[in-house]
Amino acid sequence: MPRVRKSIEAIGLAAASDIPSIARLGYQQLALGVLCALLLIAPARAQIVGLMGRSDYDALYQRVLHDPKNVRLTLQYAQLAKDRGDYEAAIGAYEKLLLFNPDLPDVQYELGVLYYSLESYAAAKSYFDKVATSPRISSSLRDNTAAYLKEIERKLSPTHFSGYLNTGLRYQTNANYGSSAGIGQFSGQDFILQPALAKKPDWNAYVLNDRLFAQDFGSRGDRFEISLSDYYAKQFQINQVDLGIAELQFGPRFVFLPQYFSNTTTRVYGIANGALLGDDAYFRTFGSGVSFDSKLNPVTTISTSVEYRDRKFYNSTSYPTAGELTGDLITASFAANGLVYGPVNWLARVSYDWNSSFFNFWSYRRPSMELGMPVSFDMNVFGATRSGRITPYVGAAVMTFETPDPDFNAAVTRRDRTWYAGATLETTIIGRASFRLNVNYLSNDSNVINFTYRDLSISLGPAITF
Repeated sequence: MPRVRKSIEAIGLAAASDIPSIARLGYQQLALGVLCALLLIAPARAQIVGLMGRSDYDALYQRVLHDPKNVRLTLQYAQLAKDRGDYEAAIGAYEKLLLFNPDLPDVQYELGVLYYSLESYAAAKSYFDKVATSPRISSSLRDNTAAYLKEIERKLSPTHFSGYLNTGLRYQTNANYGSSAGIGQFSGQDFILQPALAKKPDWNAYVLNDRLFAQDFGSRGDRFEISLSDYYAKQFQINQVDLGIAELQFGPRFVFLPQYFSNTTTRVYGIANGALLGDDAYFRTFGSGVSFDSKLNPVTTISTSVEYRDRKFYNSTSYPTAGELTGDLITASFAANGLVYGPVNWLARVSYDWNSSFFNFWSYRRPSMELGMPVSFDMNVFGATRSGRITPYVGAAVMTFETPDPDFNAAVTRRDRTWYAGATLETTIIGRASFRLNVNYLSNDSNVINFTYRDLSISLGPAITF
């Protein structure tokens, strides 16, 4: 019976590690790994932009210089500059148009969007105010302008509050992460899995909530931030993997050496969280972290962080040996995102985990990496324009444990190789409400057969940003 319980324990660990990222994409990795990703992405972006024709871009610029009153040429150049991420050039082109004709609300709107992207909120507001008072704009443009003005008001306020709520249904082909081989191994001997441990499909209903409160202090842009994120999934059948988790992070964010670095902040924060598994207490965490975030240019940002977490796991009826996982977790991470071209962006994230448990066979090292490519689009739905975004992504990790677990195989040190791929679709319904669909395939191969599994999951439901 203890061996069977321990296999169930492993299922619990897999379930707890499958908590979705709450920061979209964030969300938040070792500098070397991200550097490798950037070395792959940067040449690709350069090649794509090059295919758009640098010589054509320069030639178009020269034509605009020689014929500044040509509205068609200027609009063409401004759009091309924007697609390439050259926001300053696009702003210059649009503002030249206004010199010849100040009453162009569409151009004023584009300027508002560009200045907003540059975080020049006062300049953006001045253009959006002009658009809002124009009698010659469409209802969709008026709605978008109002949304930007409301967001700018919030950005300029010394007190900030924002949130994200997503709820829906999720289906998994292997909800309990049972061995896909249908067999297990204990004390080095293979056996056919009992029904309680075999893979099982199931549905769950879930809710994901993320809130951020920030208060500015001083005159430099420093602020104190508090974030609270929680997730709960209720299974329809396999109740032992009902999962709930909540995490609180709090601490100041400082503008980092503004005399030497621009658009760079550092955050020092505390961490506290707790998790339920099978509706019983599973673990709690206390820890701290430090992060550096920098906007390298209008379209590229990077973030690096190091976190320490003291984790205590609790035994329960369903997980009587969970306490063996108690220990420390250190995570170093590096993330970056930027523009490929036009509506196509990229993001990369790498991390390295050092986990030290009281029982060495649960201690592990895990490097991981994720790449994504968000693509924004607009579509016409019953005569109304709706915006959306689809993000295909791939990720991989290697988890190497410190010593063999004699309950499984005293001669084999466990090593898992995980990869996943999927896509997330988000489309606007009305206002800040949207529809979210995610399809994800997960594969884990282990030299301990108990931990080899596959899972295809589909989740869908409404979301709202506030």
